[in-house]
Amino acid sequence: MPSTAHYSIGTPGQLWGAAERDQWRARQVRQRSYADDVLTAIEALRGRLDVEMYGDVIYADAQHPAERFPLRALRSRHWQPGLPSVLVTGGVHAYETSGVHGALRFVDTQAERFAVRANLLVVPCVSPWVYERFQRWNFDAIDPNRSFRDGSPAQESAALMHLHRRRASSPPTLTCTRPLIPTNPNTAPPWPRATTRCSSPAASPTASTWWTTPKTPSPRFSRPSLKP
Repeated sequence: MPSTAHYSIGTPGQLWGAAERDQWRARQVRQRSYADDVLTAIEALRGRLDVEMYGDVIYADAQHPAERFPLRALRSRHWQPGLPSVLVTGGVHAYETSGVHGALRFVDTQAERFAVRANLLVVPCVSPWVYERFQRWNFDAIDPNRSFRDGSPAQESAALMHLHRRRASSPPTLTCTRPLIPTNPNTAPPWPRATTRCSSPAASPTASTWWTTPKTPSPRFSRPSLKP
């Protein structure tokens, strides 16, 4: 019979307690610097966008001295209430390095193209402790990407939600364009396009991912595209 692999910490089917979290933390090794990789890059962009300080993440326990990570976002310099607002995040699961550096590269190479079309709020690295250790979970062994809710147990998630609520005077909106797929599947492209308002987090791109429309969409399904 094939054997079932179990994680080396804890008991299958049982929630971790303090002992399991301590055992897991003892294995985590700092491998890179959030300050060097992310904060330095954000400061280099300060002349082109505003830098917003939206809190700190602080972790410590009896075995680990306190670590403090300042949280920083980049936003459009001339925020205009009449424009749609776009939130770009990276590094929620900060072992996914491409999200962090993709967000920074987007600001460096593309943000100015949106200056008169949208308000940009870019958070390149939501989870700094996670980034430094190439991990999915934070110091408390919590997945920040599963913690965007009221009373969040994840400091990173709670801070980002607070920033969003402070920045937005209305529910999050994102202007999305999508092709109007004809009922006749034999109709040749290009198809006419429609603009919609995406008003829920589920309808908005995350982790620095910009949706693109497939070149030949199915008559039954199409993804919205967001293009400069």
